[in-house]
Amino acid sequence: MIPLDLCLVLFACVAIMCFMMSMQAKWYEIEKQKIVPIAVTLAVTGVIGSEIWFFVENGDWGGRSLYGAIVFSPLVFLAVAKLLKIKYVDSLDFVAPSGCFALAVIKLQCLKDNCCVGKELYQDENFVFVRFPSQIVEMIVFLVISAILFYMSSKPKFRGKIFPWFLIMYGLARFGLDFLRETVLSYLFGLSAGSFWSLCSFIIGVFVLTIIRNKEKRSNVKMQETL
Repeated sequence: MIPLDLCLVLFACVAIMCFMMSMQAKWYEIEKQKIVPIAVTLAVTGVIGSEIWFFVENGDWGGRSLYGAIVFSPLVFLAVAKLLKIKYVDSLDFVAPSGCFALAVIKLQCLKDNCCVGKELYQDENFVFVRFPSQIVEMIVFLVISAILFYMSSKPKFRGKIFPWFLIMYGLARFGLDFLRETVLSYLFGLSAGSFWSLCSFIIGVFVLTIIRNKEKRSNVKMQETL
């Protein structure tokens, strides 16, 4: 059962995603009646995916790991793109900015639940440990990434590259910020779970972007040869 406060946060996320997608729709030539199904699907995938991924990381169902949303969204949108008759690559680019915005908003829930806490920095005059404000800093960083991705969406030259750029920027940001969290560095290769999956996200994003750019170079060479 999803707590009421989380339901309210998810409702806010869907509303914000619909607003952002309504502005992007003209750039991608996506009918506006498809926006609500896309936003709801993305939100539901995020919730279910994060719960599954927490189980993958920890072996129990006691929490959520946001990387589940990132892992399962591309898989779910294979079907969504086909059902709604949208190019698969366009569907991933389309949801990347608002999806990242939703990841930032979810940090409010982390702040309320006191999870994803930052490392202890110092003791104040009352001998209370002051922690790094990881939830707030992550929220701000993810909002900045969302704004960058939204700007990229408006530029045709970035079409097909936005989701890989999301993987790169989000992975790089999370990798660095994870060292400022109170984490256990014993998941794999001496890294925390968040750091490990962030590194994977960065590597996959770079790999996909390299493939795309190599294809573009070969295409440009062929065009020049035919001229």
